[in-house]
Amino acid sequence: MSDDGEGKKSGGYKFDYATTNRSQCKGPKPCNGTKLVKGTLRLGVVREFRGHPSWIYRHYGCTTKKVFQNMKKSFESAEDIEGFAELTETDQEKVRVAWEKEEVAAEDIPATAVGKFAQWSDYGHPDSEASRS
Repeated sequence: MSDDGEGKKSGGYKFDYATTNRSQCKGPKPCNGTKLVKGTLRLGVVREFRGHPSWIYRHYGCTTKKVFQNMKKSFESAEDIEGFAELTETDQEKVRVAWEKEEVAAEDIPATAVGKFAQWSDYGHPDSEASRS
């Protein structure tokens, strides 16, 4: 991880909005593989592909507790993650709250992630079992 000269760390994660309708969510099943609609808030994670860095994305709402914990190992706050400053104020606040709780708000989890086989515990909502009935 490096410093970009403005105090922000670059590397590993970024927040942004989908620029096309082509990317697919790489979050947990059943959402994995669904389209990220243009304009959707998403989280990018850098992965190596054929020896080169490449970004894979998931809906912001598919960010699991484990992902938040991993981000916190590299960043002191959500504001330090690439792209945070470019988010709308509303989305910045959503991310700040989720960062503290290590879970996204239930209303931010996409409908495609709340299918028959969704594991709410992956999203940090273990008591949501009753809401699925």
